[in-house]
Amino acid sequence: MGLDFNYEENDYSSDADDRIKVSRIADTTGDFYGLLIDVGDVFRGAGAAGPRSWGVGILGDKTAGILTTAGCDDALLRISGSNYVANEEIFYFRGLNANVSNRSGGIVGGLENLISVSAKVGSVQSTVKGLNVDAQDLAADTGDEFGGLDVSCNREGGVNTKEYALKLRTRGTINTALKTAILIEKGTDLGFLKLLEVDAAASVGAYASTGDAPALATGDIMIPVKIGATTYYIPALQDAGV
Repeated sequence: MGLDFNYEENDYSSDADDRIKVSRIADTTGDFYGLLIDVGDVFRGAGAAGPRSWGVGILGDKTAGILTTAGCDDALLRISGSNYVANEEIFYFRGLNANVSNRSGGIVGGLENLISVSAKVGSVQSTVKGLNVDAQDLAADTGDEFGGLDVSCNREGGVNTKEYALKLRTRGTINTALKTAILIEKGTDLGFLKLLEVDAAASVGAYASTGDAPALATGDIMIPVKIGATTYYIPALQDAGV
């Protein structure tokens, strides 16, 4: 049994949208879901080649012959919301809140949130980005913090073989090396005042040179950094003698 929404052919008016409207009966202090879907009994695929299970699936294709010529976009999922209430500043208003956990006794090969995009063979596109993060602050008020991406790591267990806060890697079979690992661009106005800032020396191990002006030696690495049309090099000295 399913719930089927159908649009009348050639009826594109906003009044024709099929929708479900959920209202809260009263302003209360308890937690509330506008729509709660319990999919706990879905994940029952078992065996060496057990079938995959998804709690909620959104499938959709833009088929041949439906040509868009204006500047717009389609999306399989659109989330939009605005706050109009003067809340206390400890309140957070999020567009997306996703969390997965592996509980005591659970064993998995990996635990992650995955976002994937793929330009298939034979397709044509101007840009391909796995994730586009757009942060804007147009308010006159000066807040405490503004940023584009905040990565927080909390590892209280044992030390892993490999650990990092940010990992950049290539995978698969690529025909040539990617040109740049980190690209910094300035918009139409101002750019960045600093390339990197560390709150305290202790945050990076408090490394300090044990000598004056250590010289480059055979085996030291020169890391290329291209600024404009000119390539510069940041020296990376071996541990011995620094």
